[in-house]
Amino acid sequence: PQQAFSAYSIEWREVVDLRGKEVKVPLHVKRSVDLISYTTDLALGIMDRLVSMSKYAYRNPLMTKAYPNITSIPSPGSSFSLNVEEVAALKPDVVFMWNYKPDLIAEVEKLGIPVICINLKSYNDIKALITLLGEVYGVEDRAEQLLSGMDSIIAMVRERVLSVPENERVKILYLWSKPTKVQGGWGTMEDTIELAGCMNPAAEELANKSYVNVDFEQIVKWNPDIIVIWWYAKYTPESLLNDSKWQVIKAVKEGKVFRKPYYEHWGPDYALFVLWLAKKSYPSLFSGINVTKLMDEYYMK
Repeated sequence: PQQAFSAYSIEWREVVDLRGKEVKVPLHVKRSVDLISYTTDLALGIMDRLVSMSKYAYRNPLMTKAYPNITSIPSPGSSFSLNVEEVAALKPDVVFMWNYKPDLIAEVEKLGIPVICINLKSYNDIKALITLLGEVYGVEDRAEQLLSGMDSIIAMVRERVLSVPENERVKILYLWSKPTKVQGGWGTMEDTIELAGCMNPAAEELANKSYVNVDFEQIVKWNPDIIVIWWYAKYTPESLLNDSKWQVIKAVKEGKVFRKPYYEHWGPDYALFVLWLAKKSYPSLFSGINVTKLMDEYYMK
């Protein structure tokens, strides 16, 4: 019957993106511009369908290692600064973009190109994104394998940190582009800290915010046990450890200031970030696990 084709036909399917909008895409996507999930695309085995991706893919150590010919795929920019004319010339079946610049999204949609927008705030959202990618590319079984692998690691971590009393949880402060720009209580990073059995001392005061500039005195007040620095930050752990001003903070006094290894907050290696954070926070609870070996095997899969 005709109404049965409202959500699915022999030529197209309709999916709901992570802003809640219904988007009609070809049933067999062969040309994709993905400005977000290229590492997940690599894991899904659909790199041959990418006609373009974000300029940040060229700086991604996982991509350059696992997919050496990455530079053969052109880039029109990113979700934040996009050459729409270049996107149009590529004639993609679909474009994946962060849901941060509505005007830019509207420009692409005016070309008649389906745009799937991504907005993430939790581990469940990351899983929803991988499921969505599996559906769009028709590789649902592979997406389920990735989700199973992630859930397995998260479950292992949760089981080990379950014994930590709430009032003894390690306090982790996550710093972004500068030492006084902190992670608030909203977003995948906050979920990471909680899944690792830890707490973010900034979460309560900055409940609905992700990246917030604060006074140094506020960081002193929070007095975190561990400080983790964003991968792309231009300052280093040593710059804090060697700064006399920062010596009043417990994490600095005890030498527990770390730069986060490259783990994406929206792909399959998110689970490894949770494991890494938990191991840094509670080494005794993970003493029987060869984390490096586990991570190597995970990446190979």
